[in-house]
Amino acid sequence: MPLFWTCIPAPARKTPPSRAEDLLQEAQDELAAAPALIPAVAAALAEREQAEAAKLAQWHHAELGQLEHVLSLEAEEKLAWLERQHEVEREVFQQERKRTGIDGYINALQNRLNPGRGAQQRQERDKAWKQMYARQARERADLKTLLEQNSTEHIEELKERHDQQRRDQQAGFARERIRYAEDAARAARLLAQVEEDRREAERQRQQGRAADPPPRQAK
Repeated sequence: MPLFWTCIPAPARKTPPSRAEDLLQEAQDELAAAPALIPAVAAALAEREQAEAAKLAQWHHAELGQLEHVLSLEAEEKLAWLERQHEVEREVFQQERKRTGIDGYINALQNRLNPGRGAQQRQERDKAWKQMYARQARERADLKTLLEQNSTEHIEELKERHDQQRRDQQAGFARERIRYAEDAARAARLLAQVEEDRREAERQRQQGRAADPPPRQAK
């Protein structure tokens, strides 16, 4: 009787890698066109980005290890269950072919009267045993293959999700650098405007002094 197995379904992919790569490229292009960062700010951002990337890599490593552990336990449990079923089947096979009581006596008597009959029964029993053993071996091999495929699919899906998270993180880094660069450029423009206003006020003050009449001399 064929056996059917179900394993943990792989989660559906949320964002296609191509779209995530496009978003990352867009963020990098915008960063390339953004004003340059102050060296001190750029160094501080780089240090923080490195720390956050290392934290994400550590989390990915732990998550992958946990998944591999869970999949290994699942595989061991299913293989052990199958082996128990096979062992029961082998015991039933042996019990069904052991004749006791009056049936065993009659069968033994018939075999003595007809030795060929006993040999034929042994051949049929051996053939049935080998067929059952071969089928059980195929079932074990099929289950191992299914479990390996299931494990591979889950691990590949997790790695793809990790790649997407890294791309999202890099895009976030780029957007943050753009924001800092734009803020710095905006602040520089404001400072330049304040300085320009100060110079204009000073120029007008100087012009006002030049236009004033000279003071009268005292008599």
